[in-house]
Amino acid sequence: MAGGEEEVFNAVQTFLASMGEALNYWKRSTHQDEQSNFNRDLHDWCCRGFIIGTKSGVDVEKVLAAVSAGAANSFSLQSYATRILKRDFNPGFYAGHFVKDIEEMGLNLPGLKLAKQLYDQLTEQGGTKYGTQALILALEKLNNIQ
Repeated sequence: MAGGEEEVFNAVQTFLASMGEALNYWKRSTHQDEQSNFNRDLHDWCCRGFIIGTKSGVDVEKVLAAVSAGAANSFSLQSYATRILKRDFNPGFYAGHFVKDIEEMGLNLPGLKLAKQLYDQLTEQGGTKYGTQALILALEKLNNIQ
């Protein structure tokens, strides 16, 4: 994702392609931020699925294997769910940056407000430098899951 002047994007497109497969140009950099937030929202559902699965007593790893073979499969599911299973909270994107982005946008969206509360909880647990997949830690705490 890149925002800014299109001429600059075109000039560095070959370089950017060496770092990733999908190149997305956004006219305004805020559109890039919006895509990032949309992406994080998509993987937040993954964390909620882990909580529901754990509380209901299902084998979360087995369910993950089953849904990964169907329409629910995605890069986010593969990447974040695998890291959650391994308890790998190394960042791809810092949870603390997500909180900052939400505050800067000043949006009034109920789902986003809830997400911010959860990431604030994660921050209070010392997770500012964890990846956003560490949201699972805040959800586990809220649901008394060790």
